[in-house]
Amino acid sequence: MMPRKKRITVIIIGIVAIILLITTLFILLYNNTDMFRSNQTLFLKYIGKNSENINEIQKIWEKTEFDNLLETSLYTENLELKVNYTKNIGTTAENTTNSINQLKVLVEGQADRRNQYEYKNVKLLKDDSTISQIELIQNSNSYGIRFSDLFKQYILVENSNLKDLFKKLGYTDEQVASVPDNIEIDQDILDIFRFNKEELEILNKKYTTILSQEFSKDKFEKQKNQTITIDQKDLITNAYILNMTKEQFNNMYIKVLENLKEDEIILKKIEKLQKMIDQTKLISLDNINLKEIITTKIEKKIEEINKNNIGNEQTKIIVYEINGKTVRTTIKGVDYQIDYDYLQKEEEKLVEVSFKEGEVETQKFTLRNKEKEVEIEVENNKEDKPNKIIFKTNRKENDKNLAKNIQIKYEDDNNRVETTVMQNINIVDNFQEKVMLNSENSIQLNGLTAEQMQGVVNRVNEAVNTNLQQIKQKIEIEQIQEILKDLGIVKEKQELQETGTSELERNQFNSKFEILQGENIDSENILKVLETIKGNLINIEVVSNQELKIEVDQNNSNEELVNSLKSFFEKDKNLKYNINLENDQQTGLVKYLVITIVTES
Repeated sequence: MMPRKKRITVIIIGIVAIILLITTLFILLYNNTDMFRSNQTLFLKYIGKNSENINEIQKIWEKTEFDNLLETSLYTENLELKVNYTKNIGTTAENTTNSINQLKVLVEGQADRRNQYEYKNVKLLKDDSTISQIELIQNSNSYGIRFSDLFKQYILVENSNLKDLFKKLGYTDEQVASVPDNIEIDQDILDIFRFNKEELEILNKKYTTILSQEFSKDKFEKQKNQTITIDQKDLITNAYILNMTKEQFNNMYIKVLENLKEDEIILKKIEKLQKMIDQTKLISLDNINLKEIITTKIEKKIEEINKNNIGNEQTKIIVYEINGKTVRTTIKGVDYQIDYDYLQKEEEKLVEVSFKEGEVETQKFTLRNKEKEVEIEVENNKEDKPNKIIFKTNRKENDKNLAKNIQIKYEDDNNRVETTVMQNINIVDNFQEKVMLNSENSIQLNGLTAEQMQGVVNRVNEAVNTNLQQIKQKIEIEQIQEILKDLGIVKEKQELQETGTSELERNQFNSKFEILQGENIDSENILKVLETIKGNLINIEVVSNQELKIEVDQNNSNEELVNSLKSFFEKDKNLKYNINLENDQQTGLVKYLVITIVTES
């Protein structure tokens, strides 16, 4: 028989072993299942899993092996873009006879990104006849354009010391202040809108913590075996619910907004986007400060919430999960509901976001991804004109080739527009005919004097504007503008209704004059300017001995005035002039061309 002392020791060891086993089992169950966890903990867990879902969605847009191969390979490209517009769809008056259906854009290109070389030949065709052709080229740090049917030479700009370039073009110190010395071209703009796994985890922890701190445990509940429908399929789920009043929801919403405007991860994305905008606009004096715009909008939203933050109406946030995966997150108020669904089945990912006002679904966004196919559908029933936009893309690729098709369809009760893009990329060992730049086929603007540069710009501007008018006639631009108005893409603003000028027409008209602005322009180039805009000059005002104010009109001209101005500027060809513009405050159109004689100091 075992001595008593030993028996006690064995019993103690056995008890300890059982306790350790139970503790280990508890830890395993706690970490790997939802047993023993509070409703609050489980709600926060499953609402936090939306960050994992977002990470999976982002993978749809990740670069493929072929995309990465293009960074180090020589390749050629062929692309065709076609638009088909149908009016009065579904009626006996259905019509596809219009000028836009006769147009087609063809792009042929070649690229060697490793050596900073890229060339594109872009053609606009009508009924398979070329009506315009533009060539674009990057050669090392120089970027160029050639209007093939107008000039034999490429106009090149070196991507360095851009401030000096714009000064030579006649821009003021105030305008040049916003110009960077060089433009850093981001090859992957989508990266601005992506979050890496670490960022998503930080954001998830930060904003779920606000929820846990704001609401006590008794606000959370669990409902088993809840049936929801996603993609026309019924799913049995567990629902974790946060119950609150309208006031409690708004207080939480305000805290989220206050954190959002100071969030370092979000601010870094904004800064990157800001940098891209600053480099794109180059000379615009209308500074766009994204951080300021977003902060102002957030503060206005907070102010709006505080003014209406009274009420005991029930608001719920509901998280639905199946087998440890979050499939739906719902925000449900008295008169609205927002559903965010994510479902991964076999090889397909489905994302759906819907907005309801009462029982009516006003907007819905759906994304489907299967292998190399992506389909996005946006339905809008909120406006007076319900519409649907569908975007589809698929790609087939191997070691040497990529075939990519893109379809974009817009449809409302009366109109349908279908845009198709077919792109083929082939990796090659060498180019059959590489475009080479030399002194005979190109002009480098950076190396010209201010006078030489202004002369080139004026000649190009004059030829392009003349050619543009011819292109407008060939493609029947008025008919295309009417189509854009029918689709609601171009809307006439209230202040332009008297003149009958659309925003598109206003921008086209103004651009004709904006390029003429400059300083120290000689008489020869002033005469070229007059030739370019002679069809829009109607009156002259002599402000002083040094300043002329020429009135501009969109639809009229004064030939006698133009001849008088030509005589005036031909008298003394040693004088130089500054050209500025004044816009009509009501219509936004250029109203006056102000020409000032430069006096020697």
